[in-house]
Amino acid sequence: MPRKVLIQIRRGLEKDIGTLAVGELGYCTDTQKLYVGTASGNVLLVAAQTVGDMLKSIYDTNNNGKVDAAETADTVLWSGIKEKPDLVRKDGDIFTGKVTFPAGVIGEASLNLPHGVAPSSPENGDLWTTTSGLFVRLNGTTRTLAHTSQWSTISQAEAEAGTSTTARLVSGQRIAQAIAAQAMPKGPLTWNDLKGV
Repeated sequence: MPRKVLIQIRRGLEKDIGTLAVGELGYCTDTQKLYVGTASGNVLLVAAQTVGDMLKSIYDTNNNGKVDAAETADTVLWSGIKEKPDLVRKDGDIFTGKVTFPAGVIGEASLNLPHGVAPSSPENGDLWTTTSGLFVRLNGTTRTLAHTSQWSTISQAEAEAGTSTTARLVSGQRIAQAIAAQAMPKGPLTWNDLKGV
């Protein structure tokens, strides 16, 4: 269909576009931006994707209020995360795949679980620390992996008696003392020794 009328708008380099009249359009030939004039000045309507302006039409194509690239980060494979010291888990973010942390080095651990309080409704697999110890939720039960104050090393008397049923810490020395206390005496044996009298 032949063109009968050519309609053009103000155009030129962005630095030369000037202040547009209210409702007037201005096209920047160098940056591919399109402005419209308003009572408060020029307002950007459209920008080329390569320019980097955060336009909803370009960066939020499904119009859900979240940048499209951020949506793909909601389910990121851990293997794709290398050095992200500022990575913070937000509610709802899910990282999938096997997690492999770098080896610890002098002055820096591979993983840090700061002390807090026990969650009110822990879920299976939750892991947390408090000033009392390290805890994990397994099969609907909270298990204590390590205590900082409630566990103590058994005494020599307890080791030798071998009757304590409370979970305690034990050293190699206490194990040797327990074995020695329960061992049969050395030297000649009597019939009563063999009978355990």
